[in-house]
Amino acid sequence: MKMVSGIILAAGLSTRFNGNKLMFEIKHKKLIEYVMENVNKSQLYEKIIVINGMSDFKKLIPENFKVVINNNHSSGMSSSIKIGIENVSGNSDGAMIILGDAPLITKEIIDKLIDEYSVHDAGMTGVYHNGDVRNPVIFSRKYFGELKGITGDRGAKTIVKRYSDDFFKIDIGGEYLMDIDMDEDIIRFENILRKNNKI
Repeated sequence: MKMVSGIILAAGLSTRFNGNKLMFEIKHKKLIEYVMENVNKSQLYEKIIVINGMSDFKKLIPENFKVVINNNHSSGMSSSIKIGIENVSGNSDGAMIILGDAPLITKEIIDKLIDEYSVHDAGMTGVYHNGDVRNPVIFSRKYFGELKGITGDRGAKTIVKRYSDDFFKIDIGGEYLMDIDMDEDIIRFENILRKNNKI
């Protein structure tokens, strides 16, 4: 089994949400807690979370997580990816980029990605749905230099597209890939939890 570090991107400003979406409470649990619990239960070798200096959920972060402060978060998602990659352990074979507002990326999905990454030669392994690359994606160490060179708020999708022949894709159900961007997304999330008898 390859050792993979998980990087949760949680430094955003929730510009399209009414308030801090990561602190939105659903059934006595904050949105970011769903994400951290899924990551913590997984077989990720290392758990990293990138936050901004004003984050008000620091006390909720498990003690075994490596907390990284991104003071340049206003420049976009790429800044969080870069600082996260810079803090990956030298023992890791790769890093999985995980969105802090994607609460339905379960332990099982995370572990499936690690399992597939471990048995295939591809330098990247990630989720693919309806013809589109989605998060999470594992990047092998050979792509770390390029990850540190991305800019703006586009994330790392440009790297996947550039080296698509080195990408092993896993297609999963679309509902698991939803992220919380707007207030109405909370209702969708609650409905999914209810359907799965989680609330």
